[in-house]
Amino acid sequence: LLPPLLDAVSYVHNKGFVHSRVKPSNILAVANTLKLSADQITPVSETGSVRRRDVYDAPETAAGVLTPASDVWSLGATLIAAITQNVSLIEQPAGKGSLPESIPEPYRAIVRDCLQLDPKRRTSVPQLQARAAGSQEEPGAAQQERRAEGQPEEPEGLRLERQVRGQEPRGGAGAAPK
Repeated sequence: LLPPLLDAVSYVHNKGFVHSRVKPSNILAVANTLKLSADQITPVSETGSVRRRDVYDAPETAAGVLTPASDVWSLGATLIAAITQNVSLIEQPAGKGSLPESIPEPYRAIVRDCLQLDPKRRTSVPQLQARAAGSQEEPGAAQQERRAEGQPEEPEGLRLERQVRGQEPRGGAGAAPK
């Protein structure tokens, strides 16, 4: 789910638009193809109208502010919903340790980096794509905080794409088979 979704959102952003409604009901997977509905796409330079938020919308969207960072928030919320099947977790106040342990690493760190309240502190779609490809370039805000606090870093080479496709155990390379 994650790599093709990131590719779709990146495509939208590279064309100068913000999707503004990334959420499970707007994602359709057919065979090996992922489709993202385009009914709410907005030019980046345009401010959206003030609208009622749902759990997938970034906080700033309540004021009509739509940026690529807003889509990153929605990606994090969508990832929580996909992993836990519990969207109420998204409504809990953000903060250290507020994500349930049931969200495995590296997804937990990715969600934490996407759901930063300050849009400037959120990771970017290119950073997420690099992580999904196994690169550790440009860590997101949550990873920088972990480094500053002396907490262990995420394992090198996240191998997200293989995990998502079920080609590698969740424990990473060398993990014991189930």
